[in-house]
Amino acid sequence: MKAKSKLLIILIIIIIIFIAGITYSAFKSNANLESSDQNIAKFIFNAKVTDEISLPIIDLKPGVIQAFNFAVTNSSELGTSDVNIDYQMTIKTPHFMPTNINLYQIIDSQEKLILTCDENYDRNLDNEIVCNAPLQTINYLNNTIHNYKLYVDIPVTYNQPIYQNLIDYINIDIKSQQKMEG
Repeated sequence: MKAKSKLLIILIIIIIIFIAGITYSAFKSNANLESSDQNIAKFIFNAKVTDEISLPIIDLKPGVIQAFNFAVTNSSELGTSDVNIDYQMTIKTPHFMPTNINLYQIIDSQEKLILTCDENYDRNLDNEIVCNAPLQTINYLNNTIHNYKLYVDIPVTYNQPIYQNLIDYINIDIKSQQKMEG
């Protein structure tokens, strides 16, 4: 009886070690949980790689459109991501001025409107309008760059002194994660 008990205990220990090894290998990551490495997709703006873009809107005049070009990539100087990535951009603005904010994705030199950020969106606790762009995916097989253009303007109908000295800003954040199949 004791031989069967010892054999059973050894078998249970081997099974636990085997399962722990599989679990460890499935969830092992090189990302430091206290670092910015968790956010895989990055912006490229003004030749810099970042997780956030801040655009001060200071000298915007009614009827004049300002355009801001930027890109999202799955690579950096350290290499290309080895997993598929889902990412989402979030635009936040206090919207002090009656601006039109339109985000376009550029695909094969064609601009495709993916987000219009306006007063129809909810405000957060900081009284900013928060607009979430649709979820996008980058495949890990290639070094990929998704190009975007943000257009900001004040309609001519708001050419009034009340808006003359207002300063507004637009922040664009990116959140990304490994794409979960399913």
